[in-house]
Amino acid sequence: MKCFLLIFLLISAFGELSGRSVHRAKKRQVDECEALNATPEECSAYWAGEKPPLLVVSLDGFRPDYLQRNVTVNGVEEPAALLLNRLSRCGVFSPTGMTPVFPSLTFPNHYSIVTGLYPESHGIVANSFYDPDLNASFSLSSPQQTNPTWWIGDPLWYNVKRQGKISATCFWPGSDQTDPVRAPNYWLQYDDTVTYSERMRLVFDWLILPVSQRPNFVTVYLDEPDHTGHGESPDSPLVADQVRIVDQELQALFDNMEQVGILGCVDVIVLADHGMAPSPPGEKFLIMNDYVPNILNDARIYDGVFSTIRPKLDTEEEHDRIAGGLQCQDDNMRVYNKWDFPRRHHYANTNRIPNILVDMTVSWRAYAKSEWILRGNHGWDNLNNEMQAMFVAHGPSFKKNLQVRPFHNIDLYNLMCAMMEVDPSPNNGTWGALHHMLVSPPADPSPEPLTPISKLPFPADEATYNEHLMRKTCSLLTGSNTQSIDSTLNLTESATNAALQMHTPWGTPQTKDTTQIKTVISTDYVTAFDVVSGLPSWTSFTINQPRLTTAQPQWRLDVRLEETHASICDRFPDGIDSTWSVVPLFPFDTPSNSADVAVDTNAIEISKPFETYWNEFHAMLNRSVETNGETNVIVGPVRDSPSPGLFFVVSTCRSNGVALADCPVDQLDMQSFIMPTNVRYSRDCIKFTAFFNAHLASLPDVEHLTGIRFFPALPYGDKADILSRTPLASTLLVNPDPSTL
Repeated sequence: MKCFLLIFLLISAFGELSGRSVHRAKKRQVDECEALNATPEECSAYWAGEKPPLLVVSLDGFRPDYLQRNVTVNGVEEPAALLLNRLSRCGVFSPTGMTPVFPSLTFPNHYSIVTGLYPESHGIVANSFYDPDLNASFSLSSPQQTNPTWWIGDPLWYNVKRQGKISATCFWPGSDQTDPVRAPNYWLQYDDTVTYSERMRLVFDWLILPVSQRPNFVTVYLDEPDHTGHGESPDSPLVADQVRIVDQELQALFDNMEQVGILGCVDVIVLADHGMAPSPPGEKFLIMNDYVPNILNDARIYDGVFSTIRPKLDTEEEHDRIAGGLQCQDDNMRVYNKWDFPRRHHYANTNRIPNILVDMTVSWRAYAKSEWILRGNHGWDNLNNEMQAMFVAHGPSFKKNLQVRPFHNIDLYNLMCAMMEVDPSPNNGTWGALHHMLVSPPADPSPEPLTPISKLPFPADEATYNEHLMRKTCSLLTGSNTQSIDSTLNLTESATNAALQMHTPWGTPQTKDTTQIKTVISTDYVTAFDVVSGLPSWTSFTINQPRLTTAQPQWRLDVRLEETHASICDRFPDGIDSTWSVVPLFPFDTPSNSADVAVDTNAIEISKPFETYWNEFHAMLNRSVETNGETNVIVGPVRDSPSPGLFFVVSTCRSNGVALADCPVDQLDMQSFIMPTNVRYSRDCIKFTAFFNAHLASLPDVEHLTGIRFFPALPYGDKADILSRTPLASTLLVNPDPSTL
């Protein structure tokens, strides 16, 4: 079906629009940005009491730096993207781009943009994959891709439609599924013979329909410059030629809107799904069959820049045989059990993702048996600079001349819902994360009330002290309790308040269940302890100078816990074997209170191989403190997961001499990590820097995984600012771009 064929009589619609007062005479020569704008008075007839229409244009594989590419016209070099550069100067622009979801592929990212969901949640986990529950395969060319069973979650066009508004899509992935209820009001079956000009003409025709038929939400997809980037390499001058073509098509749409007087009356987002990196033929690839003979016969494999392997014999031994044959064969190939895969990828929690994942350094590929040739590709770690996606926005709802830092593309869904006053479905984004882009953002929701966490006091008398010493012990506890040693835990009220102010400068982190979580407060750190499971929930401390890590503590009972409270001895009543180590969450020796480190509420178990990463992380933290000064660290275990781990949230203030609690949010520097502590594969060959880089996380990643709410005392807008940051926002401890390793 051709895009320019409509079921509406567009001539009459155009006539109706032209007769309105919204039609303006051609603008005089004015400032380049002013010419793109319109006043509410000029747009009021077109809007007819509705919010401005929202148009989203996807230019597949458009890297942010493509805006700097030039073409030669009549012997003169000029920017290839004249209009897009103009929009970037006049509207909202992310110079380093928008961060795609992992894997950085076309279908997963397009569907994440319109659902706000990660691929593990919306089901489109790659461009091609197998579902063992359906016993069927999904691919771009298969008729299966229109089956609604594959597509999970509520795409925005469905939210718009079911809430009484109108949606239209031209070739957006997922819009041509066969469920008429969930389909947009206007949509087309994908047809790559429909020209870009025809697609843009259709968009224009939709935008000038009578208001009762006009879409509130419109999307259109163009497959360049992705196609040329694959075939010729992203470094080819032919990419700039395609940038010029798509820019001119967009300019033609803007010219048409100007002719009928609606330029500046439509909100426009121009974005990409991902970037592109070189994949040089004949080099930078590995053949998996060289390491695991007959691997194609033994497993279902989707290979290339990122590989998934599903052994046909579904046993732990077979998984270990295949993964073991691949692990540590090359520094550019990392083999994971999916539950150990970096949590920031959100790539585990569905049967559509098999247990063995092969992650490659950017530009490297792993093939099952033989290379397949593409000069450019994508799908690698979404923090790679080359994988970032272009983002530009302009229109009456957007601020002018605003540059923004990188953000997660899943946060666009909530932004677009807010712009159209559409209620969002449950999603993985953060409400308010991108409201700073808007001229008139929705009011911040009421902050969640802070729930006080009960403090475990020091025993009030000797009888209570002795009663607390009756708690379960085990061979792990080799230290002795004496009242003189334990007395350092007995803080006055003023000392308690000082410790809380020092070590929890943005409020005490909040947990969902406060009935079994209690705080134990020491001079040098604060811990929230689960007295039922016997695990610390989190430990928070602030240091302002490098400190030596403590020697192996002589663990002893924390006498603030009552006799019925659980601790590490309830998990290891017979002691611990040689595959584990017990380490202190607050790990530093202190001049006056070193004994406080050795209480069992400060103890956590980690696998023996992880101990080297643990020690290196704290050495790295000390180096950072030496450079950056006062630093707050919140650390705790990751529970309720098939792969045990630890999280870290590390924060400092870029403004010298400003206390952490008083640090302006734009000066607050933070990096978060979620580290698996018992990695199944490749643990002996991943270097420290690569490990820490891989296991960076955003703050929402940590909050969602742990159920802990950090920075609870910050105003909602400041907290949303922090939640909107991708790992690319900070280099506090490690450089987040994997390509720099």
